[in-house]
Amino acid sequence: MFTYIDPTVRERLIAQGKLVRIDAAGQAIDASDRPEPGDKAISILGP
Repeated sequence: MFTYIDPTVRERLIAQGKLVRIDAAGQAIDASDRPEPGDKAISILGP
């Protein structure tokens, strides 16, 4: 687990299609949406 000290890094990765979020059902969800408490999703950093 890690976090971005500079939030623009996360935004840039999303814009480049390198950071995606997957929900508990395995479906891709909008990575730019902030997760709600209790959400079961992971962010995946890709090539």
